[in-house]
Amino acid sequence: MSKYITNSITVKEFVELYCSKEISPAVYSRITGFDEDSITSTKRQYSSNRYQRRFGRWNHTQKCSYLSSVFFGMIVNPIVVSVVTDNDRLHDEPGKLVKFASVDGQHRSCVIGEFVNNEVGYTGPVRYDDKVEYYTNQYFKQLPVRAQEWFLSRCYVNVCVLPKNADVRKTFIEINSGVALNDQEIRNAIDTYIAGWVRRMSENFKKTMSKISGAKWEKMDDCVLLSHLALVFNNLKQNKTLESSSKSLNAFYSMGEGKYIGSYDQEVLNYIESHLLPAVRSVTGSFTTPKKISKREFWAFATLHREIFLSNKAVSISNLDLFNYTVTTLYEFDKDSRARMSKDEKKLPSSNFSKSNYFHFQTRQIMGNSNMTLFRNEFLSSYNRDISTLFKQVKEFAKTEEQLAA
Repeated sequence: MSKYITNSITVKEFVELYCSKEISPAVYSRITGFDEDSITSTKRQYSSNRYQRRFGRWNHTQKCSYLSSVFFGMIVNPIVVSVVTDNDRLHDEPGKLVKFASVDGQHRSCVIGEFVNNEVGYTGPVRYDDKVEYYTNQYFKQLPVRAQEWFLSRCYVNVCVLPKNADVRKTFIEINSGVALNDQEIRNAIDTYIAGWVRRMSENFKKTMSKISGAKWEKMDDCVLLSHLALVFNNLKQNKTLESSSKSLNAFYSMGEGKYIGSYDQEVLNYIESHLLPAVRSVTGSFTTPKKISKREFWAFATLHREIFLSNKAVSISNLDLFNYTVTTLYEFDKDSRARMSKDEKKLPSSNFSKSNYFHFQTRQIMGNSNMTLFRNEFLSSYNRDISTLFKQVKEFAKTEEQLAA
């Protein structure tokens, strides 16, 4: 960040120029001096999901720790923002009065707004004049008037405004290189069509993806799964290997950098958006208990659902019946595999025995090329790759389930 200018401004100036949330017009008026009746919005800074990591909220201890550092003048790292561009307004619609986009410091910006707006109680020491006093869960308005004035006018925040010609996405990655951006957060910052498509699927099917074990929204794990879907089905259609490692996903994102949709198969993306994810939503929506499905169950369902879709045959089974059949079939595969492994472990010499030769062990992490291929082939072979046979098996399974439930 040394190549960009950082300025120290008072908290009062920060609220006026860079407030990242809507706060009470009365509070904003008292801080800035603007006429309360003229205030239509207080937000001057926003966060773009086109490159930002997801905003997991700080807990109370973290918020108080930051506020304490402001009170005691221990702020070093700047809050970094960029000037909102016409392109930002086109893609993000941040609001007419919003002038800046957050690059680094979302939490810090938000906490300042929350504190002065009396949304968070502060626990910790407060320094003002020559005093140091300790408070427990006190709102800003409950502090002594002099302490409030000191915080606003005598406490400072470092702010760096990037020049208009700065590459905001790359600057974001550089700034966060030391704070463990995960691979998907880095991919999300790439200017590519697939990054925007994945973000949109993540938002549109947020509740659905939350039902899949290990697909956490905060760390973009759901976006990793969605990216894998697009890559695997894209490679299947082009008869490529099913490798979907992190390195392969990086290449998948990078191949469309700076381009429109042409780099990606529209049929595949439309299928996932308009058919597969709505099917998963209908399945998870039918659950009467707060259970989750595993990633292996998800991939098993996606495998058979895609094959049915590509067959162009009239679908005569429900998504829920297909899912239940798929989960039960996967359970039987695993059960048989474990039984074979247990039997072989007893009769084979240790030099000839390896757990990696058995389906349930091989496919516990299915995203490698050989593992995904094995996983798919096991399911496709179960109905001899004949969709009519699959329909028949699912219907017989559903009928049996109904009889057992009766």
